[in-house]
Amino acid sequence: MITKFTKNHILIEQLQAKIRNYYNPVDYLGIRLKQNESTAISFRGQQLNVVNRHFSVGGGIRTCYKGS
Repeated sequence: MITKFTKNHILIEQLQAKIRNYYNPVDYLGIRLKQNESTAISFRGQQLNVVNRHFSVGGGIRTCYKGS
């Protein structure tokens, strides 16, 4: 069974493998990851109208090479 922890661990391992190729030649390497999860439940009177669940992952990478 794949859990959120397992998915996150796999993502971290994949990022670390990619970073190893670029870490030494740069002066600075910064990685920002963001994970968001939300659930929305809507009723119309006593009746359940809508149930929505949203999950997203995003991020960015910044590097500096020779001061640039």
